[in-house]
Amino acid sequence: MANPFTKSCGGKRQLIPELSARVPEKFGTYHEPFVGGGALFFWLQAQGRITKAVLSDSNEKLIRAYCGVRDDVEAVIVALHKMKTDRDSFYAYRTQGPSGTDAEFAAWWIYITSCCFNGLFRENKKGTCNSPYGTPKDDIVNEVVLRESSKALQGVEILCEDFDNAERAEAGDFIYFDPPYWPKSKTASFTSYTAKGFKTGEQERLRDLALDLRGRGVHVLLSNSDVDETRALYDGFDVATVGARRAINSRAERRGRVSELLIR
Repeated sequence: MANPFTKSCGGKRQLIPELSARVPEKFGTYHEPFVGGGALFFWLQAQGRITKAVLSDSNEKLIRAYCGVRDDVEAVIVALHKMKTDRDSFYAYRTQGPSGTDAEFAAWWIYITSCCFNGLFRENKKGTCNSPYGTPKDDIVNEVVLRESSKALQGVEILCEDFDNAERAEAGDFIYFDPPYWPKSKTASFTSYTAKGFKTGEQERLRDLALDLRGRGVHVLLSNSDVDETRALYDGFDVATVGARRAINSRAERRGRVSELLIR
């Protein structure tokens, strides 16, 4: 079974039992517009439940990493083995940024998310990574996971685009939206996954798209934070509360189990 090859601040591996219980028994194309780590995709692929898939994200670096792993995983592995994980090397690679082939982008992305604090990739308004150094493992190269991920991604369409392009989904398709979450407080906000951010206007636009898709017979599943704003926004939807463990707060005492919403 392939596992996600990249870390994600809102990774969904722990919620697979809850998510899988809400996946339709049969569906056409699988769409995941905020692919992140792609945990649900990789799980469904391992179960043999995906015949066609479209994975997308507005983060170009992430999408090029997916393409690199899909198309030239051996080059990704070779590049990663050459990268040192000490603090000075991390900041040098971060400043340099990714360049070259998709495989080189993939190596840079996996390196940065493996070595940065809590695996939390973020960008400033200039589109430059500003994640601080963390405490990486000595060996950040998991060749087995990378090769399994590459195999799972064969034949999958991978696109860099805004989530509203998911309107292409047709009746009977299944789409999973896992956007940057509505912040639980002003100080807990994490909307800088890309330079453009993801704020109230985007949350409302996503809700409107979900309504349109449902009305056209597309199977829709969303996840978001359990806050009053989310509940108000999705009034009239089927909303379930689930528990998840999160560890992206800079203060260890504020990490732990939190409630999240699964919305249909």
